[in-house]
This record gives sequence, C-alpha cells and structure tokens, in this order.
Amino acid sequence: MTAPHSQPDLTARLAEIRERCEKATPGPWTREVGGTACIGVPSPPAAWTLLAQVYGTNHAANETFIAAAREDVPWLLAEVTALRERIEAVEALCEREEKKMPKCGVGDCECWVAVDVDDVRAAIRGAAAEEGT
Repeated sequence: MTAPHSQPDLTARLAEIRERCEKATPGPWTREVGGTACIGVPSPPAAWTLLAQVYGTNHAANETFIAAAREDVPWLLAEVTALRERIEAVEALCEREEKKMPKCGVGDCECWVAVDVDDVRAAIRGAAAEEGT
C-alpha cells in the first residue's frame, strides 16, 4: 500500500481530474457490442457518435471500463469530496473535544484521562446532527 497523499497534492490532483471530466464529452458512454471495438455516445440525430476505438487483447473489458469511467469518475470525485468534508468535520470536533478532556494532573504531565469511546461517538453524532450531515 502506498503512503497517503499530502493534502495539497490530493487537492491539486482532484482538481485536475475534475477538470478533465468537465472537458470530456458528456455521458453516458457506451461500448458497441459486436463487431468493432468502439466507445461512443448516443447523439441525435445520428444514432451513435464514435469517441474511441480500442485495440489489443482484452478489448471488451477495456471498452467496458472506459465507457463506465465517464460516470464512475464523477461519482468517485463526489464521494471523495464528501468523505474529505466528513474527515475535516470529525477533526474539528476532535480539536473542540480535546479542549474539554480532563488532564491527569500528576506533576507536569500533559496526558489525558481515558475517555469513554461511547462518549466520543455520541459527540460525533451530535456534531453531525448539528451540521445536518
């Protein structure tokens, strides 16, 4: 497994992917079944407009992947955005809750007293309800 991307790298990469999606021919894309290995889009008045031809081995699976990518990639971008927003909300909640956590108070110790996980989950649910997520 590779290391996670840094926030600026990920933000820039997602923007690049989103821009490519926005510039591409709108979907849905389909693969032509039978005969030619092609990817296209329904386009009146013609029945179908060719976008790409796929060559090589495993072309049927490649065509299916390419055609589905037109709708899969925007869906994945939306999901990544929603998950990142959720992570940011949880991180902000953790920062707020951390300030409320009791310290052990032994000497100069800065460690926290153990917190009940159910209390943390309840705080997260409460914050999510307040934010309408």
